[in-house]
Amino acid sequence: MKLQLRGWNISRDSLASLESQRRRVPDCELLYLARVLGSRLEDLFPRKLPLNKIGAQFQSGGKLAVFPTRAEQ
Repeated sequence: MKLQLRGWNISRDSLASLESQRRRVPDCELLYLARVLGSRLEDLFPRKLPLNKIGAQFQSGGKLAVFPTRAEQ
């Protein structure tokens, strides 16, 4: 796995939790993911996500999923 080759000791279960949105991705992990994938941080987020949706979710303490989950697709 590319992440492990670049020095991030992450298990398959932990990576699966990230992919399925069962856990949040801390900022340091976002930076690591972007660099390993050869992407910019901005590329990891949808381009047209309205800020009022993000703000309301964070203020209420709710979970914010910026990409649809498998069940929503």
